[in-house]
Amino acid sequence: MATRNKAAPAAAGKKGARRRAPVAAAADTEDRAAVQTGMPEPDGAAAGGDERPATMKLKDLIDRVSERSGAKRKDVRQVAESVLAVMGEALARGETLSLPNLGKVRVNRHKDVASGEVLTVKIKRVQKISAASPAAEEALAEAAE
Repeated sequence: MATRNKAAPAAAGKKGARRRAPVAAAADTEDRAAVQTGMPEPDGAAAGGDERPATMKLKDLIDRVSERSGAKRKDVRQVAESVLAVMGEALARGETLSLPNLGKVRVNRHKDVASGEVLTVKIKRVQKISAASPAAEEALAEAAE
């Protein structure tokens, strides 16, 4: 007599077991990334076709923040290193970060390895809908009906 897997029907109703909607085919990588994430790719990230986007290093972060804020690189470096250290410690403790413009960051998996720790994080970014956008007006109209 064959036994049935009782966990399979329960998993079908779970939140994470939903099927993903198919993504429309796009002509180039930049359009495809915009369709998948809802956000355009940074400048030059998809210019080469199969090339991976550039990695932002600490020096790049400091340069961009310094340029945007007008603060001295020396001051920005101290603040950036402190912020990244606090964020790393919080994630290592399993805390969830909820940061504007980044999203909600939580640790999915934690694994200790010989060279340190491996944290797999999930970042959930919610697309903000302003009251003036047509999508917001349609959503309000449907809710009222």
